[in-house]
Amino acid sequence: MFTKKSLALAVSVSAMFSGQALASDWALEEVTVTAQKRAQSMNDIGVAVSAFTGDQAERLGMSTAKDIAMQTPGLNTANAVSGGAPVFAIRGVGLEDFNLNNSSGVGVYVDDVYASSPAFLNGQMFDVERIEVLKGPQGTLYGRNTTGGAITVVSRKPTEDFEASISTSYDSLSRVETTGVVSGAVADNVQGRIAVNVIDQNKGIQKDIHTGQDLQKDEKQSFRALLAWQPTDNSDILFNIHGSNDDSISESPLNTGIPETDRRHVSISRLPQRDEKGAGGSIIANIDFDAFTLTSVTAYDKYDRSVFDNVDGDVLELNDNTPDAQVNQTSQEFRLTSNSDGNLSWIAGLTASQEEYSGATAVLLRNTVDLFVGAPLGTASGAIDTASEQRTQSLGAYLHTETQLSDEFKLTAGVRYSDDKIDYEGSVTDNTDIDPHNILDAGLSGIGAFAFAPTGTVLDSVSESNRSDNVSGRLALDYTPTDNLLLYTSVASGYKGGRHYGFAVTQPGALGYVDDEELISYELGIKATLLDNTMQLNAATFHTDYKNRQSLVVLDDLSQTLMNVPESEMSGAEIDITWRPTERLDIFAGASYLDTEITKGPGTKERRGLTLFEPIAGSKLPQSPKWQYNAMATYTIPLGDRDLFTQLDYAWEDQSFSQLADPKALNESHGSLNGRIGLADQAGVWEVALWGRNLTDEDAKIYGFPDFLGRQVGYSQEPRSFGITAKYYFF
Repeated sequence: MFTKKSLALAVSVSAMFSGQALASDWALEEVTVTAQKRAQSMNDIGVAVSAFTGDQAERLGMSTAKDIAMQTPGLNTANAVSGGAPVFAIRGVGLEDFNLNNSSGVGVYVDDVYASSPAFLNGQMFDVERIEVLKGPQGTLYGRNTTGGAITVVSRKPTEDFEASISTSYDSLSRVETTGVVSGAVADNVQGRIAVNVIDQNKGIQKDIHTGQDLQKDEKQSFRALLAWQPTDNSDILFNIHGSNDDSISESPLNTGIPETDRRHVSISRLPQRDEKGAGGSIIANIDFDAFTLTSVTAYDKYDRSVFDNVDGDVLELNDNTPDAQVNQTSQEFRLTSNSDGNLSWIAGLTASQEEYSGATAVLLRNTVDLFVGAPLGTASGAIDTASEQRTQSLGAYLHTETQLSDEFKLTAGVRYSDDKIDYEGSVTDNTDIDPHNILDAGLSGIGAFAFAPTGTVLDSVSESNRSDNVSGRLALDYTPTDNLLLYTSVASGYKGGRHYGFAVTQPGALGYVDDEELISYELGIKATLLDNTMQLNAATFHTDYKNRQSLVVLDDLSQTLMNVPESEMSGAEIDITWRPTERLDIFAGASYLDTEITKGPGTKERRGLTLFEPIAGSKLPQSPKWQYNAMATYTIPLGDRDLFTQLDYAWEDQSFSQLADPKALNESHGSLNGRIGLADQAGVWEVALWGRNLTDEDAKIYGFPDFLGRQVGYSQEPRSFGITAKYYFF
């Protein structure tokens, strides 16, 4: 994989940095991350990481998963059609299935707690200390469902000294966001922190062309309460309680078959209302035993969702649905972390979790049947109804070691054993009075002779248990010839347990179990500090072999299900640069290249007897843009006891596809230019800023998919907006 030319390049690069000068007066600050479950300098670890401080996240307007992806080359994300749970992809590893009983191959961690469903990230992107994006398999320390990488969100912790702040933003889209924080000592050895975030929008971005009703209108509330306690000199406990509520009205997609619609004027059958609630808590305890630290992480989270999706972007109920679901997760981790300053450091741990899912979805086809049959349905509900329950129990054990072989070489080795059991019971019932195959076939060949089916016909039913286990690991070698240069190479494997499809199907077997997916990834990287410590350059190249990817596919009757894709490959490279050429100017830039291909498809029939609509071998993987890049510049001008700060940032993403082998599932290439100018008190008491997003008013379709009539449906970029933010600190 890595040739003699690669080694020669590494040696020559090492020579370039051997005479690095001392730091300048405006050297870059050290960035500390916890990517390897302990605080380390980002420049000292052989892992591809993108990190954002809380202040950076605020100034970049990072409030959603998409905001993170736009500033992180190699990371791609899309939101479920309800505007709810995000689904991530890193380096081509992800998932197109938005059902809450499934998880992406990118693990999400909020305050050291794994989120079994990406919905648990909703409402937690405020009062943040740091966001880290780890690229490549992270199975050793982070466990299952991290075949592509991991995203960690770390909230700000309680402080001993009293501090409080209030921040309010108002924009030209009538959106008001307010965040309030209070932190300080509660008693001896006890500190607390409460943060509240409220988003309210009194006018929607979209309007229904038939009724004038507002859509794409946010109404969200979230809170987080933290209590830190140090019962002894060598122990500490952090209690976390959090919750969120989302009563927003979702965005409607645009349908190319309805020419009178545009990004702000849409056609709907009924208002796409959301009712989503999340709540949870965790207890993290640390006890220092001199030689090692024992950490216990105990957590519980629940999420309830009731939404209506106007999936087809049409006034008729042609394919709308109501995906209601409840998700609960309980988890426990025990971790030992060595405290030795010697040549060997290690982390060992045990994990256990249980996730319970209950869901019911109605795919509304009343107007579809009326359209093709030419008569009303009578007493039938006009829906294909899905009901399912799933319980997943997981156990894991891991060991991670770092051995300093010499002053220049460090060996990292890790291994994890995973055991997953999944119990699933689900059924799909046809309540349309019409054989759904005829409805779907009409989208291909026109209306033919319809076969009538009795209301209540069961299309598929599954009740089974499946168990899988896996051993994954990572081996890496770091070479540090100087204090300012790190070269690393690694090989890592990843694993994601099997799953069932949780949405409507039309064929027997389509709800059946989909096998585990596995991959192995090879990586070569460099981290270099240049120009008197005023520039940081990080770059990596990788190749990944992917086996049994769990993918959403189109079957021969145009219905969809999950299916294993036997073999795929991904290769690519990433680079990011941070440069401070003067004391007042900071420049950030990043880019990524990704090439993906399915090298072996499921064939004419896969093991469950299902047939694909068309072969997928040779296709690109979904959510895998070939190119991504971003750039940002900030400039600060002192004005007496105040600072005038300016910021300009741009991010661009190449076209990709939301589904396999479907040209109508196109995500168009798109970019976003944003700017910010503000004034801040140098004592840190207040700041005010004017800002604009999507300044060029780009309106690309950033997530596209077909309806069953062959029309393209998709979600567009949010329109250009301007706003003002004011923040005041109390000490």
